[in-house]
Amino acid sequence: MDQITVPRNDREARIWGMLCHLSSLLWIPLLIMGLPIPLANLAGPLMIWLNKRNKYRFVKVHGKESINFQISITLYATIILTIFTAFAWAFFILIGGIKGFDRNSWLELFKLIEFWLWCLASILGIIDSLLVTMASIAAQYGRVYRYPFTLRFLR
Repeated sequence: MDQITVPRNDREARIWGMLCHLSSLLWIPLLIMGLPIPLANLAGPLMIWLNKRNKYRFVKVHGKESINFQISITLYATIILTIFTAFAWAFFILIGGIKGFDRNSWLELFKLIEFWLWCLASILGIIDSLLVTMASIAAQYGRVYRYPFTLRFLR
């Protein structure tokens, strides 16, 4: 990873670097408005990186880092959802064989699974927001930030 810093007087590069990270949080207001757009967390950083990477080396580094982290967090969420769904279906199959398990019991079970999925999604969303905020602050101060647990797809 490039260990570059940007001079404090290069305000525009720092702002674009910061926006590479903050734009990944666009999915939050969209979700609140009822528009859950898949991969919305990647759109902003990708557009900024593609448009500004040749003009500012600082943005090139921050954009790659932001995109790598957002791809990683999306991949982790997909894996968790897949594993959770597989366990839920296995549980349904086992419970389905129990006599006396009626329609209301199934609905209660679905509500319980939905609750835990929202809990997991909320935890991932909070972690994403906190790390993005930390990266944005680092960019604002002209420093490079490395996200933890990030797979490096773009080098």
